[in-house]
Amino acid sequence: MKKFLLIFVCVALLSACDENTDLKTTSGSYLPLQVGNSWRFESTNPAAKDGFYFKRVMDTVTLNEHTYYEIVSGWSTSTEDIQDVAYYRVDDDGFVYILRLANNYEENRFRLNATDGDTWSYLIDDNDTAVISLTVSPLTIGSKELKDCKKYFYNVENWADEEYTITLAKGIGFVKEHSDAWGQGSILKSATINGQEINF
Repeated sequence: MKKFLLIFVCVALLSACDENTDLKTTSGSYLPLQVGNSWRFESTNPAAKDGFYFKRVMDTVTLNEHTYYEIVSGWSTSTEDIQDVAYYRVDDDGFVYILRLANNYEENRFRLNATDGDTWSYLIDDNDTAVISLTVSPLTIGSKELKDCKKYFYNVENWADEEYTITLAKGIGFVKEHSDAWGQGSILKSATINGQEINF
């Protein structure tokens, strides 16, 4: 009876691991994803100082036989306005795939193990291709310098004014978003990563 119980427990544990192969929660990652993690940003637009932009990992969900982290983002003043819901998964190669339910494709927006100067592309519809270029360099926020930040520049050649850059820092994740076309964006002021508070 004890042997049977031990075998049952081992099988259950292995099955649980198989179900979560898309979920990566390493705290030292450039994109630490865990339910409860959150990021709070200040706008770089002087006219938008009455609130803050946020991202928050809300839940894990299974879609199309993959397990994703559900990330909501939006703008908060006295109330929160959720403006986007996206689903993130990370494969064993550090490729981050992002799904939005309105689209019929996953974006390979980030490659966490990519190095300075790397580029890649992916189809976003029948006619257009998104091209990602990576630059690795330090980023200073307030009095803190974050080393080896990864800056992912997004561009679709046939589109106008969509170019933007998202910067990730090791152990923190999202630290800066910038519209290269419009010259505005947001920069991190605080985050909660795996239960730890980080302030700038």
